Amino acid sequence: MEKAFKYFLSIFSIALVIGIIYAIHAPKPQMSIFDEQEMRQLIVRLNEDLPREIGTIGYLDSITYSNHTISYIMSVKGDNGIKQVYTEYYDDFKDLLKYSVLMMNGQRNMGQKFSSILDSKGLDAGVKIYTPDGTYTSWTITGTELKNFVDGCRLNPTEALHRVIEMEVKIANLTLPMKPGEGSSVRTVTLNSIESDDDAGFLLLSIAYIGNSLVLEYDVDEHENDLNLIDKNATSIEYIETLASIMVEDADVSEFFGLVSIAHTNIVLKCIGRTSKKVVEITIPYHVIKKYCKVPSYLLS
Repeated sequence: MEKAFKYFLSIFSIALVIGIIYAIHAPKPQMSIFDEQEMRQLIVRLNEDLPREIGTIGYLDSITYSNHTISYIMSVKGDNGIKQVYTEYYDDFKDLLKYSVLMMNGQRNMGQKFSSILDSKGLDAGVKIYTPDGTYTSWTITGTELKNFVDGCRLNPTEALHRVIEMEVKIANLTLPMKPGEGSSVRTVTLNSIESDDDAGFLLLSIAYIGNSLVLEYDVDEHENDLNLIDKNATSIEYIETLASIMVEDADVSEFFGLVSIAHTNIVLKCIGRTSKKVVEITIPYHVIKKYCKVPSYLLS
C-alpha cells in the first residue's frame, strides 16, 4: 500500500520572496501613508509571480499585507494528519522562521536588515498554511521579537542552516544514523533532498557543519556505488558541476540548493563504504550551488 505522506512546508523558505527585497528598498522611518501605498504596490507585484510550487511539498499561494502584517499564504500537499504535527511542534515552526532569517545574513546581512526594518516600521511577519481539507494553521512573529532574536543569536548563516535541518529531523522523528527500511512519514523539501527511505544503498548517517560547509555523511553500498570512481573525480570541477546539474533536476533538491545558497554555504558529501570503510568526500562549493539554484542572481553575493 502506498504511504500517506505528511508534508510540511519549511516556513523559512518563504522569507526569500519578500524579506530581502523589502529590506533593500524600504525607507527607514515609521510607516507613512506613502510607505503603506508603496508596500501594497510591492505586494501586488510580488503576487504576479504566484502561486509558486515549493519542490514537491506545496505552494506559496499569495502574499498579503494587512494590519501592519506581511503574511505568506501557503498550501501543503499530502494528508491532513500534518495538522497534528503543526500543533505538536507549533513553537518549533516559529523558531524555524527565526533561524531562517538568520540564514539570510549569508547575503550582505539581509536577515539583520529585514528584522531591523520590520522592527523600526512596527511590522509583523505572518504565515498561514492550508491543509487539503481547507483548514489552516498560522503563526505570527513581531518585528521586535525577530530583531531581538537576530541581534542576540550569534550563529553564523551555516550554523543557522544546520540548526534548521536538525529541527526538521526532530519534527519528522527521524533517527540518525538511518538503517535500511527506516524513514519518516513526515516529509520536507530538505529531508527529501538529503535522505531517501527507499534507497538502502545510500543511508544518511549524520548532519554537521564545519566552517561554512554543511557536511552530509552517508553509509554507501559499494556494490551499487563505485567509490573509487567517485574518489577519482572528486576534485574535478567538471564532474562536480555535472553532479550539481543532475541533482537539481529533482524539484526538492533544486529548492534546497536555493536555501543553501542564501546561507552562503558549501555542501560536502561524505561517503563511507559500507564494507571497506573507505571515505570519499565531494565538495559542491557555494559558487556552483549559486550557479545551479533558482534564487535570482542579484540577491546572491
